[in-house]
Amino acid sequence: MQTSFAIRSARRTAQALTLASLAWLAVPAQSANLTSIAISDGIPVTSNSFKGDVFYKSTFAFYYAGGKVILSGNQDGTGTTYVDDVLFLKVTHPDGSFTTVTKNYHNETCNIGKQLDPVDLASKFQPGLNIVNVEMRNKCGGSAAAQRLWLSTF
Repeated sequence: MQTSFAIRSARRTAQALTLASLAWLAVPAQSANLTSIAISDGIPVTSNSFKGDVFYKSTFAFYYAGGKVILSGNQDGTGTTYVDDVLFLKVTHPDGSFTTVTKNYHNETCNIGKQLDPVDLASKFQPGLNIVNVEMRNKCGGSAAAQRLWLSTF
Protein backbone atom coordinates (compact mmCIF):
# COMPACT_ATOMS: atom_id res chain seq x y z
CA MET A 1 0.00 0.00 0.00
CA GLN A 2 2.73 2.44 0.86
CA THR A 3 4.44 1.87 -2.50
CA SER A 4 1.17 2.57 -4.33
CA PHE A 5 0.72 5.81 -2.36
CA ALA A 6 4.32 6.83 -3.11
CA ILE A 7 3.82 6.23 -6.84
CA ARG A 8 0.58 8.25 -6.91
CA SER A 9 2.26 11.05 -4.96
CA ALA A 10 5.26 11.02 -7.30
CA ARG A 11 2.94 11.19 -10.34
CA ARG A 12 1.06 14.18 -8.88
CA THR A 13 4.34 15.91 -8.10
CA ALA A 14 5.63 15.26 -11.62
CA GLN A 15 2.38 16.57 -13.13
CA ALA A 16 2.52 19.69 -10.95
CA LEU A 17 6.16 20.30 -11.89
CA THR A 18 5.38 19.84 -15.57
CA LEU A 19 2.49 22.30 -15.40
CA ALA A 20 4.54 24.75 -13.37
CA SER A 21 7.46 24.53 -15.77
CA LEU A 22 5.16 25.25 -18.73
CA ALA A 23 3.27 28.07 -17.00
CA TRP A 24 5.96 30.63 -17.87
CA LEU A 25 5.04 30.27 -21.55
CA ALA A 26 1.76 32.12 -20.99
CA VAL A 27 3.04 34.70 -18.51
CA PRO A 28 4.53 37.96 -19.78
CA ALA A 29 7.94 38.99 -18.49
CA GLN A 30 7.53 40.79 -15.17
CA SER A 31 9.83 42.91 -13.06
CA ALA A 32 8.53 44.95 -10.11
CA ASN A 33 5.63 46.90 -11.66
CA LEU A 34 6.67 46.22 -15.27
CA THR A 35 4.96 43.61 -17.43
CA SER A 36 6.13 43.13 -21.01
CA ILE A 37 5.09 40.94 -23.90
CA ALA A 38 6.90 40.58 -27.21
CA ILE A 39 4.76 41.56 -30.18
CA SER A 40 7.28 39.92 -32.52
CA ASP A 41 10.72 38.41 -32.26
CA GLY A 42 11.94 40.48 -35.16
CA ILE A 43 11.62 39.68 -38.83
CA PRO A 44 14.78 39.48 -40.94
CA VAL A 45 14.86 41.39 -44.22
CA THR A 46 13.09 39.54 -47.00
CA SER A 47 13.19 40.75 -50.58
CA ASN A 48 10.60 40.39 -53.32
CA SER A 49 7.78 41.61 -51.12
CA PHE A 50 4.98 43.34 -52.95
CA LYS A 51 3.09 46.52 -52.09
CA GLY A 52 0.26 45.73 -49.74
CA ASP A 53 1.66 42.37 -48.56
CA VAL A 54 0.97 41.44 -44.95
CA PHE A 55 4.24 39.80 -43.93
CA TYR A 56 3.49 39.16 -40.25
CA LYS A 57 0.32 38.39 -38.26
CA SER A 58 -0.12 37.62 -34.60
CA THR A 59 -2.88 37.65 -31.99
CA PHE A 60 -2.38 37.65 -28.24
CA ALA A 61 -4.18 38.48 -25.01
CA PHE A 62 -2.96 41.47 -23.01
CA TYR A 63 -4.27 42.09 -19.50
CA TYR A 64 -4.50 45.79 -18.70
CA ALA A 65 -4.98 46.99 -15.13
CA GLY A 66 -4.24 50.67 -15.71
CA GLY A 67 -1.14 52.79 -16.21
CA LYS A 68 1.01 53.17 -19.29
CA VAL A 69 1.15 50.74 -22.23
CA ILE A 70 4.38 51.48 -24.08
CA LEU A 71 5.12 50.26 -27.60
CA SER A 72 8.93 50.06 -27.76
CA GLY A 73 11.95 48.25 -29.08
CA ASN A 74 13.10 47.04 -25.64
CA GLN A 75 11.45 44.95 -22.96
CA ASP A 76 11.78 47.76 -20.39
CA GLY A 77 9.67 50.22 -22.42
CA THR A 78 12.63 52.07 -23.96
CA GLY A 79 14.13 51.95 -27.44
CA THR A 80 12.90 53.02 -30.83
CA THR A 81 10.76 50.81 -33.06
CA TYR A 82 11.04 50.01 -36.75
CA VAL A 83 8.88 48.13 -39.24
CA ASP A 84 9.41 48.15 -43.00
CA ASP A 85 6.78 49.67 -43.58
CA VAL A 86 3.58 49.75 -41.46
CA LEU A 87 2.55 48.36 -38.07
CA PHE A 88 -1.20 47.90 -37.58
CA LEU A 89 -2.74 46.94 -34.21
CA LYS A 90 -6.39 46.17 -33.53
CA VAL A 91 -7.18 46.14 -29.81
CA THR A 92 -10.47 44.43 -28.89
CA HIS A 93 -11.67 45.42 -25.44
CA PRO A 94 -13.37 43.22 -22.82
CA ASP A 95 -16.77 44.71 -23.80
CA GLY A 96 -16.27 43.76 -27.48
CA SER A 97 -15.56 47.27 -28.75
CA PHE A 98 -12.24 47.87 -30.49
CA THR A 99 -9.80 50.53 -31.55
CA THR A 100 -6.90 50.56 -33.99
CA VAL A 101 -3.37 51.92 -34.09
CA THR A 102 -1.39 52.46 -37.28
CA LYS A 103 2.30 53.33 -37.20
CA ASN A 104 3.80 54.28 -40.57
CA TYR A 105 7.59 54.07 -40.66
CA HIS A 106 8.04 55.49 -44.18
CA ASN A 107 7.07 58.80 -45.75
CA GLU A 108 4.39 58.94 -48.44
CA THR A 109 6.87 58.63 -51.33
CA CYS A 110 8.55 55.62 -49.65
CA ASN A 111 12.04 57.04 -50.02
CA ILE A 112 12.74 57.72 -46.31
CA GLY A 113 12.29 55.14 -43.55
CA LYS A 114 12.51 56.16 -39.93
CA GLN A 115 12.56 54.69 -36.47
CA LEU A 116 9.87 55.87 -34.07
CA ASP A 117 10.29 56.71 -30.40
CA PRO A 118 8.45 54.65 -27.78
CA VAL A 119 4.80 55.66 -27.55
CA ASP A 120 2.16 55.27 -24.84
CA LEU A 121 -0.90 53.42 -26.17
CA ALA A 122 -2.82 53.31 -22.86
CA SER A 123 -5.73 55.23 -24.39
CA LYS A 124 -6.27 52.28 -26.75
CA PHE A 125 -6.80 49.75 -23.93
CA GLN A 126 -9.58 49.17 -21.41
CA PRO A 127 -9.14 47.53 -18.00
CA GLY A 128 -9.31 43.75 -18.22
CA LEU A 129 -8.35 41.28 -20.91
CA ASN A 130 -7.78 42.94 -24.29
CA ILE A 131 -7.13 40.95 -27.47
CA VAL A 132 -4.43 42.44 -29.70
CA ASN A 133 -4.24 41.61 -33.40
CA VAL A 134 -0.94 42.59 -35.02
CA GLU A 135 -0.23 43.01 -38.72
CA MET A 136 2.95 44.21 -40.35
CA ARG A 137 2.38 45.41 -43.88
CA ASN A 138 4.61 46.31 -46.79
CA LYS A 139 3.35 49.65 -48.07
CA CYS A 140 6.22 50.42 -50.42
CA GLY A 141 7.17 47.05 -51.94
CA GLY A 142 10.68 45.70 -52.38
CA SER A 143 11.66 44.36 -48.98
CA ALA A 144 9.98 43.74 -45.65
CA ALA A 145 11.47 43.55 -42.14
CA ALA A 146 10.89 44.50 -38.51
CA GLN A 147 12.86 44.66 -35.32
CA ARG A 148 11.68 42.96 -32.13
CA LEU A 149 8.76 44.94 -30.67
CA TRP A 150 7.36 45.00 -27.14
CA LEU A 151 4.25 46.15 -25.31
CA SER A 152 5.09 47.03 -21.70
CA THR A 153 2.77 48.20 -18.98
CA PHE A 154 3.73 49.87 -15.70
